[in-house]
Amino acid sequence: MTFKILPDTSPAMLPELKQRGAIAGKVYPKNVTTNADDGVEDFFALSPVFHAMEELGIALCFHGEMPGKHIEGMNREREFLRTLRFVAKTFPKLRIVMEHITTAAAVDAVLDLPDTVAATITVHHLMLTHDDVGADRMQPHHFCKPVAQWKADRDVLIQAAISGCPKFFFGSDSAPHLKEKKECSDCCAGVFTAPVALPLLAAIFDTFYALDRLQKFVYDSAKAFYRIDEFWTLPAGLQQPKMQLSKEPWTVPTEINGVVPFMAGETLDWSAKQF
Repeated sequence: MTFKILPDTSPAMLPELKQRGAIAGKVYPKNVTTNADDGVEDFFALSPVFHAMEELGIALCFHGEMPGKHIEGMNREREFLRTLRFVAKTFPKLRIVMEHITTAAAVDAVLDLPDTVAATITVHHLMLTHDDVGADRMQPHHFCKPVAQWKADRDVLIQAAISGCPKFFFGSDSAPHLKEKKECSDCCAGVFTAPVALPLLAAIFDTFYALDRLQKFVYDSAKAFYRIDEFWTLPAGLQQPKMQLSKEPWTVPTEINGVVPFMAGETLDWSAKQF
């Protein structure tokens, strides 16, 4: 379980949240993405909260974009890296996850920082560039925050994902916004990847001869970093579901319950089934 850290979040709230199963708290900078109008502007004011999380062993997740109208959208993640470095240095025992990174600069920062700092990477950021969002015509179902960056950034993300480095693991950031909320003049940010994420990741890792590292990226590294086994035990009588990936083509539906999925209508080389 995760919880949203608001400007008025108090350290006194955290012990009960941990007792109820919270393993991480997430900070959304104000107004940088959908439903972040109540987000944070002054990260340093949350220092008492970060200190309490450090002491309790609760991880901190960042939507890593610096807020402010004076910062260009394509540069928000790069500008946020100074905040990431400050928090990591100030709270050296605090486990920090920079979520859904998009830039080579973010990869470099995570590698440069101690092992208490990690990052998630989405499947759509391993595939899309800024041109795929709006080079000729706007593709609203490719629009997300942080926005897809340049090809050079995407290539660095791919290398980080397939490297086997435990600092980088999968985060879906799947956003099932209704079709009418995407195909409009003021569309919501987010890509609905849940139905296709694993088959697309399998295809990417297969292309780079790295299928042996796929489970580590999707599951093992995140489980270890978040210390899942310390916080949560499978209830008696239940079995953890497993996914089977196979190189069998399947066609992505054009719409699922009013939501357009990523790669809608495309035929993928891999398929995933739960068993």
